[in-house]
Amino acid sequence: RTFIVPHSNEWPKEWHGVKLARHVYNRKWWTKHIAKKNDRVAQLNKIGFVWERIQNPWNLFMEAMVTYRSIYGDVMVPASFVVPRDNDEWSKGCWDLPLGNIVHRLRLRHDFLTGDTAIERKNQLDGLGFVWDVSEYNFKKFLTALRIFSTLEQEEHEYSMMA
Repeated sequence: RTFIVPHSNEWPKEWHGVKLARHVYNRKWWTKHIAKKNDRVAQLNKIGFVWERIQNPWNLFMEAMVTYRSIYGDVMVPASFVVPRDNDEWSKGCWDLPLGNIVHRLRLRHDFLTGDTAIERKNQLDGLGFVWDVSEYNFKKFLTALRIFSTLEQEEHEYSMMA
């Protein structure tokens, strides 16, 4: 996903220093160079091209979020989490996706939540149990633990008073 074409003779000079995935998995590039050209599709299939990556970035993100929740039981994705490569639990299109970074940017800058689809997308995330304010979430968990502790302390105190 973050492969940069090296400056070496084995690579075409005009591609040196280019972030390859930005071009290959770009819909405009796809439309211009691949779409409706069956011979090129066949060549890419022969080298194991991952077609799942050519989709709307939101759809790819949501696919990764749904998979993350099915594996971990929630969508509290750590900021450093990157979808593992060569793992059959994840679709190939999601491999190497910096999911934690995307989630962090979504909370911070509301990436993906602009325009006509903002409300629908927010609802999709809410449906997954997305936590918008991690600090508030953590405080509520802490408060729950304190309430349980307080109840136990009170019960222990009442029990000791009866003895």
